[in-house]
Amino acid sequence: MDKVISSQTWLDLSTNSASAVIVRYELEREVLEREVLEREVLEREVAVREVAVREVAVRKFRLLFDRQWV
Repeated sequence: MDKVISSQTWLDLSTNSASAVIVRYELEREVLEREVLEREVLEREVAVREVAVREVAVRKFRLLFDRQWV
């Protein structure tokens, strides 16, 4: 015997499915936003380290250059 599913049941199921898709989309969007922010923070940290390395290199070069002319 076939079971008959009412139109209200179909509507409820489709509404629940749509809600689940929306919730999943929102969660995925939040995860992606967090990953973007984490990447931006890492890129800034790398930039700060690159500047620090350049500053050390310049100081070492100046020390070597100054010693040659003393």
